[in-house]
Amino acid sequence: MNFLKDKKQKTLVSFIVLFFVMLLLKAYVVQMIYNTLGPKLFRNMGNDLRDFKPLSYTESMLLVILFRFLFH
Repeated sequence: MNFLKDKKQKTLVSFIVLFFVMLLLKAYVVQMIYNTLGPKLFRNMGNDLRDFKPLSYTESMLLVILFRFLFH
């Protein structure tokens, strides 16, 4: 029984670690895509690039969490 309990704990810890790694990776991808495509879209809409504000990592993480709650 102790072996089964250890295996469940390892599985739970692995799941939690994987969840946070995926969250961090998704936030990084969102930040890179927004900061790469944002200025191009901003310029195409006739706006000045000096008004464009890049997305920080914290903001991209909050955006990922928001969409996760909204669409999951």
